[in-house]
Amino acid sequence: MSNRYQEVFHSVAAHGALGDGKTDDSAAIAATISAALAENPENTVYFPDGIYRLSAPVDFPASLDMVFEDQAALLVDQEVTVRWESHLEASLHPVFTGAGRVDGHLNNPQAYPQWYGALGDGKTDDTEAFRRALRNSGALAIPYTEAGYLLGDLPICEMKTVFGCDDQLSRIIGAPHCRHLFELKAPAIKISHLFLDMSGTGESVCFYFDVQKNQPISHEQVSDIVTEGAYHVVADSRLDKRTEHVYITNTVIDGLVCRNSRQSAIRTRNFWGFIFFRNILLDNSALTATDGNYAAMEIEDNEGGILQNIRIIGTGKAENDREVGFLYTCNVATWMDQCSAEQLGSDGLRIQNEGFHLYFSNVSFRNILGHGMNLEGCLYPQIHSVTVEAHPDVSADRYGILGDRLIDAQLNHLSVAGYPEAGVFLQNSHHNIVTGLNVTGAKNPYVEGKNCGLNVSLLS
Repeated sequence: MSNRYQEVFHSVAAHGALGDGKTDDSAAIAATISAALAENPENTVYFPDGIYRLSAPVDFPASLDMVFEDQAALLVDQEVTVRWESHLEASLHPVFTGAGRVDGHLNNPQAYPQWYGALGDGKTDDTEAFRRALRNSGALAIPYTEAGYLLGDLPICEMKTVFGCDDQLSRIIGAPHCRHLFELKAPAIKISHLFLDMSGTGESVCFYFDVQKNQPISHEQVSDIVTEGAYHVVADSRLDKRTEHVYITNTVIDGLVCRNSRQSAIRTRNFWGFIFFRNILLDNSALTATDGNYAAMEIEDNEGGILQNIRIIGTGKAENDREVGFLYTCNVATWMDQCSAEQLGSDGLRIQNEGFHLYFSNVSFRNILGHGMNLEGCLYPQIHSVTVEAHPDVSADRYGILGDRLIDAQLNHLSVAGYPEAGVFLQNSHHNIVTGLNVTGAKNPYVEGKNCGLNVSLLS
């Protein structure tokens, strides 16, 4: 055993703890804690190298510091609960082991999964170690390991912070049984600085917002994340918020890179109010045309969302009506600025099942095999400074901007190139104003089909 602090701190060995992994050291450790408290409530208790078996409950009070040598650990017997509130000083090695339970909250700014047995070897399932660490601390710091941590589902039911704590993004590998890697069930959860390899999972979600009846979720932050091979990166539970009174509000998704998602990278159906998606890259360029058989970003039933600086890269390999960049369904008061989509088998942006008061500015859709913007059932949209460029093989029945049941829209400063028939085509549309339209490569800049009236087009 090391005697580094034997003469300075209250050592459990001095009170009879053997640390042999067999003898019950509960009484000796409890006696050490009592002696330390009696001398000074802010004292330090020292654990030399050894495995200290606890066969009875022990309380580790908040006022004390616990110092563990590099080979020192607690072995908590099954059906024994230890109450831990102390500050812990230890290296990145297993401190809490055994089948028993550690309750309480570490008096540390953060906990490390290694203290609970995580190996980070990319092979051993570290899920339980992560769950125990999350239960005992407000912040989980994940050190970088080259192989990464193999993880299943991590439900987070309280305000927590989870982050990679080294310069390199901490690597997490989704286990085959993983369904919801981070399952957010409470407000004010922050997750950042991670690389998530989900290519070995099934229909999984990296960040799953699990709203419950009458339990809104707010002030979530997900930032500085890279994903590979995810099924969904961001998704949420599907409840009717108008009858169930559930919301996901005041939430920021920032600095997200999603490569080769196997379904819509972002699929939100219950977000409502001050939702920010910004600085995001959704890159499916390495997939085959048949793999990209979905919308890259799908937003449904959103009110008050802000999309900023989002770039979508599709497969661009074949015409495919399902490969859409942005898919809007039944949205209200949603803003898009400085966003783009390219190399898509179908539409750059598609609005379906009606949208109200939607705003688009400084957006571009390039190398598109479908419509640049397909606006179906859209009321009062504001569309400014849009650039649309078709794929060379685009079909004749595609348009830079298609409006069907487009009502009271303002479309200003539109640049459309490469669509053979028309830059803008409206049908079943009324009371729209199209100004500053610059079209190249089309027979007609602007065409009205059936059931149109009171539209105004002022070409450049």
